[in-house]
Amino acid sequence: MQTIRTAHLAVLYLASLLGGLFAGAAIATAAAADQPAQERYFIVELDGQKVGWAVERTVMGDAGGRATSGEMSFSIARGPIIVSFGIATQFVENAAGDPHSMRSEMRQGEQVTIEEYVWSPDGTQVRHTTETAGGRRTERVAAPRSPWLTPGEVEALTHTKLDEGAERFAFATLDPSNGLKPVLTKVEVLGKEQIEVQGKPHTALKLRTTTSVMPGVAMTSFVDEQGETLLTDLPLGGLRLTIRAATKPDALARFEAPELMVATLLKPDVPIERPRFVDRAVYRLEGIHAQLPDLPVTGAQTAEPAGANALRLTVDVHARPPAKVTAAQRKACLARTTMADPADPQIAALTAHALRGKENAPAHEQAETLRAFVASHITEKSLDVGFATASDVVRTREGDCTEHGVLLVAMLRRANIPARAVSGLVYIDEFLGEEGVFGYHMWAQALLPIDPDNPDAGETWVDLDAAIATRPFDATHITLSTTDLEDGGLAASMAIVARALGNIRVTVEAIEHADAPANVR
Repeated sequence: MQTIRTAHLAVLYLASLLGGLFAGAAIATAAAADQPAQERYFIVELDGQKVGWAVERTVMGDAGGRATSGEMSFSIARGPIIVSFGIATQFVENAAGDPHSMRSEMRQGEQVTIEEYVWSPDGTQVRHTTETAGGRRTERVAAPRSPWLTPGEVEALTHTKLDEGAERFAFATLDPSNGLKPVLTKVEVLGKEQIEVQGKPHTALKLRTTTSVMPGVAMTSFVDEQGETLLTDLPLGGLRLTIRAATKPDALARFEAPELMVATLLKPDVPIERPRFVDRAVYRLEGIHAQLPDLPVTGAQTAEPAGANALRLTVDVHARPPAKVTAAQRKACLARTTMADPADPQIAALTAHALRGKENAPAHEQAETLRAFVASHITEKSLDVGFATASDVVRTREGDCTEHGVLLVAMLRRANIPARAVSGLVYIDEFLGEEGVFGYHMWAQALLPIDPDNPDAGETWVDLDAAIATRPFDATHITLSTTDLEDGGLAASMAIVARALGNIRVTVEAIEHADAPANVR
């Protein structure tokens, strides 16, 4: 029996999410003689259990500049293993209130990814620098043209609207962990409410907030008379994320990382025999606590309504529906990104090595060769890694399904095969002591010819799972979202996964197996 190392996508989403919640900026300009920083600490909880802490800092420079920063650290248990994440964001505004720079730093164990953005003096260009294990990459890009506000402007607008008694308002801003794509935020004022924070009663203003980076997810916040956040509550499917104001000692107090991975496993109504050899399956998915997210029709998967808040999914490994891909989407699925950089010298060398003797082979043959190669290249099948970049994985040869997925995407792109990552579910015979469950998982999709002998037949998305050695793919995979791994674009994909956490009931309606020995699982 084969064990599949599934990724705990709840944790990955939490990292992206908290980067957004505490986005803002942060080091003062060198010329400024800075005043003491204003600090506010928070405790971060998931389902009522402490998983970490966060801090917000604002520094006003004597010369008029402003630096805003956010820092967050959290840990959870993945079975017997503790996985820790950290993210720090920075945003600097000059004396005129214009953007000077922003920065994000993501830490996962020994792996660090840094993104830095520096505006040109005239504000029309941005120098974007990325640092990963693959080295340092710099490019110049156009500054965002659509209107957006700096952190200082957001704070001023919020105070003004609350003082005016506005019932709702909206703004766009940049989140350092989300790149140069402005995030639209909509705020609805729900009135005043009595709450208790740090053992003290507060009359707080209740706000309901939605953002474009987390579609379908509404966050409830409570702020005091100064507009400072006291409590934030965010439903993640069947889980709940809470961030509450705290003293520095309470926020930084040691805690035992809770086990949350087992709670996200889904047990269908009946077990699935020989899951690795399921060729076709029909599932009914129902939302338990909230509306199900819209699920993609892509590759092997089709979806149709099946009643109130329910979908019927058909997964057929032999399906080859035509893919409607624009030139921009194709370009994005071949692009260099922080998570999957096909220009990394070691990724380039490894791809050439894997395809030696098959340089002129058909694309579908190259894709399967690369999938099998990635499965063998990652020798340490480990839950210790959170979500490493392909540049990290090619060097460490360590990770679980997310690492298999991003490395395969990068190598496919190096072979000039458009590719993207898929987040979803896969059926597992046994995992962390639980038998016959669906676990959250990640794999790759490659854009390949429907018929290699007939170019006019078009292209289709083909699913490829490098974390499974038995077959390229089986019909116990359920796709929740896809992502081209664009810089700053992962949070939107993770938001869909988060809405599914603890919120899906799976009924198995039909299973068809490929020919295989009955004792092979």
